[in-house]
Order: sequence, then C-alpha cells, then structure tokens
Amino acid sequence: MNKTDWRTAAILFAAISSVYFATVAGITSSNDGSHFALVRALADKRSFEISEYLSFTENQDYALRGNLRFSDRPPGTAILTASVYAASQVLPPPLAPLRSKHDPDNPRLVYVLLVPVIAASATAIILFWMLRAHFTLPLTSSLLTTLAFAVGTMTWKYGSLLYSHATSGLAVMAAVALLSRHIRSDDFSRQGQTAAKAATTNAGFWLGLLLGASVLMEYTNIVFIAFVGLYWLWQAFSPPPPHPPAPSRERVTRLFRLILGGLLPALFLMWYNTVNFGEPLKLSTFNADTTRWPQNQSFLTDFATPIWVGLPAMLFYGSDNQGLFWLAPISLLGLAGLQGLWRRSRREFVLIVGCFTAMLLLFSTSTTFNPFTNDGRYITPFLGLWFVVVGFGISWLQSRLEAAPTTPLISFFSPLIIYGLLFLSIRNQIMHIAFSWGHDLNLAAMRPWAAAPENIAALWNAVFPNALNLPLWWGLVAVGWLAWRVVRREMKDRSRLVEKKALGD
Repeated sequence: MNKTDWRTAAILFAAISSVYFATVAGITSSNDGSHFALVRALADKRSFEISEYLSFTENQDYALRGNLRFSDRPPGTAILTASVYAASQVLPPPLAPLRSKHDPDNPRLVYVLLVPVIAASATAIILFWMLRAHFTLPLTSSLLTTLAFAVGTMTWKYGSLLYSHATSGLAVMAAVALLSRHIRSDDFSRQGQTAAKAATTNAGFWLGLLLGASVLMEYTNIVFIAFVGLYWLWQAFSPPPPHPPAPSRERVTRLFRLILGGLLPALFLMWYNTVNFGEPLKLSTFNADTTRWPQNQSFLTDFATPIWVGLPAMLFYGSDNQGLFWLAPISLLGLAGLQGLWRRSRREFVLIVGCFTAMLLLFSTSTTFNPFTNDGRYITPFLGLWFVVVGFGISWLQSRLEAAPTTPLISFFSPLIIYGLLFLSIRNQIMHIAFSWGHDLNLAAMRPWAAAPENIAALWNAVFPNALNLPLWWGLVAVGWLAWRVVRREMKDRSRLVEKKALGD
C-alpha cells in the first residue's frame, strides 16, 4: 500500500475502534461472563478454576470436573485478555461507570473490553489491505467495503463484547491474508525466485501458529484448519503453471515449519485439557453440565440440526434467527462479486469462498445456531472472507458509473443500490445492538414521534453507553502512535548507521 492507503488504514482503525469502544456495555451475559470468570481467575489467583467467579457465568456456562468449575469456553480469548487485565492496573479509572451486568464496580473492566475492540478493528484493516494492496481494487470500493463490514454487519456488535468471535475473526483473517500474500501465483515473478522461496518457507511457521491459535479461540476452527491446511499443501506441492514444483527437500521443510507452528498452540491446548479435565483431547465444551446442555454430550449431538432448517435461518430468516443477508443486506453484493474474484484468481476463490461456505454449512447444522442472540453469531469470524467478495461486487457496481453512455440504467441505479443497502445495514445493526443484552432500549419510554429529540437521545444512550470513556481510548491510541514514531525513527537511524559502516568497509 502507498502512503495514502496507510493513512487511510490508520484513520479507519481509529474511527472503527472508537465506534466499538463507545458501544461497550460491559459483561452482559453468561457467555462473556464465562470468559471473564477465567480472566479473573488467571489474573487474581493464577488458576484456571473459576468457582469464586461462578456467578459471572450465571451458573450455567461452565465446565465441571467433580467439585471443580472451569469456563466452558475455549481458553484463548481469556488468556489474551488476562494479560490486558493485569496491565490495566496502572491505567486511569474510567471517566464514567460501565453499566455492566457483572462486576460493574471493577474499574479495570473498561480496559478488558479493549481486546474485542482492537481485534475486530484490526480484522477490518486486514480486509482493507486484502482489497486494496493484494487485489488492487479501487480505493473507494475498498473503503466502502471495509466500512460496510465494520458497521454494517454483526462485527460491530461482537467487536464490543467479550465473546470469542472478535479474536477468532482476527486469527482467521490474518491466516488467510498471510496465505494469500505468500502463496500466490505471481510470487515468483514479483519477488524473484530466491526471495519468494524464503518468504514462503518462513510464512509456513507463522501460518501454522495462526491456525493453531484460532482453535484456542474457537474449537470449531479445526474445520477451518483442515481446509486451509489442505489448500496450503495444494499450493506448495502443486503451484500454478508455469512455475515448477519446489524441490522435495524444500517442500518437506515448508511442511515441517507449518506443522511446527501449529504444534505449539496444539500442545498448549492439550496441556490445558489434561490439567483441567484429565485427558489431552477432552475439550471444555464437552465437559459442560449436560443436564442443562444435552447437546454438548458429543460433536454429533452438537451439530444435529437439519441443513434445510439451519441454512435458510443463517442466511435469511427462521427459528427466530436474523440471517446474514437479512440483518446485513449489503452482504448480498457478494453474489455480484463472485465472478470478479473467480476471474482475478481461481485459486484464491477456492480459499476464500470455500472456507466461508464450509463454515457456513457447519454452523447451519449447529444445535444452537441461534443461542438467544437472534443473529447467527457463529459465522461472525468468517464475515471478513465473504466481504472480500463483497468488495468485488461493490467495485463492479462502481465501475458501471464510468460506463454511463453504454449502460445508463445500471450506472443510475448503482449508487442507489450500494448506498441504499449500506445505510439499511447500518440501521439494522443500530437497532440490533439497541435491543441486545446490556443495551436494552426501552420502547415504552419513547415518545410517538419519528424524530423526537428524546427518542434520538434514548437510542444514542442505548447504542453508545460507553461514549463518555472515549478519551481514555484516544489517549492510548495517541501514546501508541508516539511510541511507534519513536521506534520507527530509531530503526531508520540504525539502518543508516549500518549502511554507513558497510560503505566504510
């Protein structure tokens, strides 16, 4: 990306993260309460056992072994958050109290919620990079698509909640972006054969590490790992013409590094399972109270919904579930972008669309695909993949504007379609958040006027309960930016010094 793109990405990150941070409502339910219980246990007593914080789980979202209680969520999000919680003790208290359902008097709670805020915002920036730098789509199309993803989908809601979706989404998008960057059909022509080989080999370790970390965030990402792993092997062992396959020794080295990277988080998860549940392959989800959650008895009982029931609900509407296209109509433009991505890169089409489709079908069979949140939230970590395709759809529609003499009708309706669907999607997310746990918009208290100031204020307060604490986040962003500038300057000075010494020699 050029300087303009980098500046645009920085502004996007600041704006999107500010919206997410203002939306934070604390710990709102048993789900994020279960994550937070593990955070407190790790930070306060260096233990995975959460009996002292069981009330945060609302006495339902926990795993058990005898008289001991543990979080039934994957441990990755809580472990990441525990470090932030520990560091936050040196930060100033909130300017306004959080109206959190659990632990509302804890001044460090506001910083805990920075984890999903930063993770979801970073995911949006990765999407912007993929559209702009990797696929070289126009700046306007890339910007609109990123904004649509950030505030026109469920990403907005779960970018403000301590669920696992934001951290899982970051791991997923980072892995796909890394794979797309280093194993692409024109790597050899763009970087030179030696540099491309080195980059691809090194990328294997980091790709494996990201894939393994994604399972620490969401156990179901094991399906994502299987798909991406097979794709990586296909690319590494069968590169597209005219590039010949790499030597056998190099292919083995790539495979070894990929496995080594994935093995580190896998070993940690096996140790975590052994310490807490007695066996390396015993996951916390399947150690939940099965008298309350009978579907957690096994994988097969957890994914037992008929596909013809779950898929329409995940995409449109059904079983009290607002599907992707229903809740975020802007995502429909992905259907118009499928051909564009296919023409640009068939192999990356297989990766991006294939991963999204596989996970969509998996979650459509989930017994709890609508766990009282009415939004098919399980697909949230993979929305960034679909919005790569949406970017191609928006780019195609915008290109029709330039062809006004030949396609006057399409060029006239293109902006109406794009901006109409975008504003409708943003409106849907606003209302979805306003009626969610912890926000609880009270319609009975509103006046029967369309634009009464009292109604606007009530909606604002419901959607942005943490707006008064925004200066805290802006201060952290400013400190981070200044630190980055200092480090960058030192790195440049060192580089110049090395060059001078080299010239002197």
